[in-house]
Amino acid sequence: MKVEVNNYKFQFVSDLHLGSVSEPNFLLFKKYLQSVVDNKVTHLFLLGDIFDLWVANQKYFINQYSEIIKEIRKIISSGIEVHYFEGNHDLHLKKFWQEELGCKVYVSPQRMTIHGVSLLLAHGDEIDLEDTSYIRLRKFLRSWPMKLLAHILPGFIVKKIGEYADRNSHGHYLRDNRDDDRIIKLIRGYASDEIKKSPYHFCFTGHFHLRDEFNVGEAKAVNLGSWLDKPGYYQITNSESKFYDL
Repeated sequence: MKVEVNNYKFQFVSDLHLGSVSEPNFLLFKKYLQSVVDNKVTHLFLLGDIFDLWVANQKYFINQYSEIIKEIRKIISSGIEVHYFEGNHDLHLKKFWQEELGCKVYVSPQRMTIHGVSLLLAHGDEIDLEDTSYIRLRKFLRSWPMKLLAHILPGFIVKKIGEYADRNSHGHYLRDNRDDDRIIKLIRGYASDEIKKSPYHFCFTGHFHLRDEFNVGEAKAVNLGSWLDKPGYYQITNSESKFYDL
C-alpha cells in the first residue's frame, strides 16, 4: 500500500532511550510504529536517542531490537520516508539504518523543504557550547578511528564503551538538578539564531528531555522532550501542528 501524498502528515519523535524489550516504552513504541501506516503518515522523523544505545551495524543491537526493525521495514516498504538523526546514544548508523533498512540518516543538523514546509532538524546535542567536556567526547566518538572500531569490535565491548560514554554525555541540564530555565534559554536561543541565518517554518530539536513549543515570529520551534517523561509525538499536517500524547 503506497501512501497518498496529497495531504502530508509529518510525525516527529526523539529521546525514547529504549532499553529492555519488556519495558513499557518499548512495547508502546512498537504499537506506535504499527499505527504509522494506518494513520497515513507520509514522513517519520526520528530525532535521536531512540535507543538507550545503538552503535554501528553491530549484530548485538540488531538482534536486541529486531521487533522495532521489523516495524520500520514495514513502514518503509509502504512508501513512508523515515529520517533518522543520530543522537548521543545512537552512533554510526548509516551502514545498517540507511544502506540496509532504507532510512535517511543524518549526523548533523539539516534544513529541508518537503511539500512546501521548511524544516530545521537537529538532535540538539551540539547546542550547549558551554558543555565542553561533552563536545570533546562527541568529536572523539565520531572520529574516523572510532567509526572504524565501532564496526569491527565485538558487540559486548562496544556496549561497554557506549555505557561509559553515556555516563559522561548528559551534561548538567539532564542531571538530578535540571535547570529548566537554562534549557529553555538554550533551545529558544538556538532557534532564534538559526532563523536569522535562513528562514524556516519549523525548527525541531530533542536531547534536552523537556517539551517546549514557542513562536519565532511566524515560525515555530519545538523541543520534543523525552518518552522517559511523557511518551508522544509531534504532528504537522496541512491544517494543524501539535503534540499528541500516547
